[in-house]
Amino acid sequence: MRPAHALVLTYCGAILIGAVLLSTPVSWQEGVTVEPVDALFTATSAVCVTGLIVKDTAVDFSRFGQCTILFLIQIGGLGLMTFSTFFVYLMGRRVALLERVIVRDSFGTLFDNDLKTLVTDILKLTLCIEAVGAILLYLRFSKEFDAGKAAFLSLFHSISAFCNAGFSLFSTSFMKYAGDPCVVGVIVTLIVVGGLGFLVLADLARSPRRKPRARLRTLTLQTKMVLAVSGGLILIGSVACFFLEKDNTLAGSSLGSRILSSVFLSVTSRTAGFNTLNTAALSSATLFVVMMLMFVGASPGSTGGGIKTTTFGIFLALARARLRGQEEVNLFRRTVPREVVNRSLAVFAASFSVVLVFCLALLVTERASLGGEGNMFRNVAFETLSAFGTVGLSTGITSSLTTAGRLLVSALMLIGRIGPLTMAMGLAGAKKRVSYEHPREAVMIG
Repeated sequence: MRPAHALVLTYCGAILIGAVLLSTPVSWQEGVTVEPVDALFTATSAVCVTGLIVKDTAVDFSRFGQCTILFLIQIGGLGLMTFSTFFVYLMGRRVALLERVIVRDSFGTLFDNDLKTLVTDILKLTLCIEAVGAILLYLRFSKEFDAGKAAFLSLFHSISAFCNAGFSLFSTSFMKYAGDPCVVGVIVTLIVVGGLGFLVLADLARSPRRKPRARLRTLTLQTKMVLAVSGGLILIGSVACFFLEKDNTLAGSSLGSRILSSVFLSVTSRTAGFNTLNTAALSSATLFVVMMLMFVGASPGSTGGGIKTTTFGIFLALARARLRGQEEVNLFRRTVPREVVNRSLAVFAASFSVVLVFCLALLVTERASLGGEGNMFRNVAFETLSAFGTVGLSTGITSSLTTAGRLLVSALMLIGRIGPLTMAMGLAGAKKRVSYEHPREAVMIG
């Protein structure tokens, strides 16, 4: 079995187990019934750390169901093979070669750490960050809720934010806390840290005592690209949302609240899926900006989805190089190998094609249920990109999807979580050398 096949089967197995657990009455609130297709949709959304929901997590699921969703988020965010590899080491057994390949390809091979150290460090780092986030949130929620509820709310949202999942135990997400710098600050930090990628965090922690300039010179090209592209996208998204929504959803808010909401929307649009503003009320221009951010997503080896920041960065660098008549793609005084550039283009093109196909399919299946609504194309396109980017933001049509539509979105969430990664793994395989070459012929471009 090839690594890509094993990865898909592992995710499918976790989704099915989660769907079975969420289909049992013990997972429901009293008087609520969760249909099998809704349980499958919720399990897929949790394992693929998306956050799209057809059932209200806070209202429709019991504490057992919420804990099941939280567990699925955790294993889905870190990667199923990471957990399985860790437990294999705990039992004193050897890790199969197939698992080694999958874990290495999932988190990259830029560091020479052995697999056991890599997996252990990832789990330690994750638990520490989530614990700190939960403690900070508890200090705020304990002023509003009793100790038990505040503790569970803090833990749930800390894990959900770090894993970029977007599931919330508040029916309106964080709209209630739009102007709260404590809650917004902690959630934004968790989302950003979770979206950077574990190896980027490890690279940043390698020389904490060095001066900023010296540390910058020792960072890997991937870390520099991730930081540059992520920072640029957050800044551009925040400024765009601030000015596009100042007379719409931000009208009447204080300057501080406007800034917090704009930054939150820019950050969460990448892969997280929380919201402090009513997504359905956003202007079409803002929704377009959010859709572009959702398509790019987080960074390689992180808990987020999308085509990844490095793919987008290489795409922009390639365009700049070609416009300047340069053959090689250069970034931060480094030349990106051509095979990496070609792989990035393939992932970009394949991802764009997947989005187009599923958007068309949803427009067909949802014609009857959403045909009477205005802006159907905009809403379906937004839903499609949200599912592919494993974001979780929605204009409110998720619960109105037909059974066929829910299955399509479930499949798209799975593709969005492992699709680009699987494509990259497949393209990174052994090269097939061809002993012949066809005649060359030019084609007009533009």
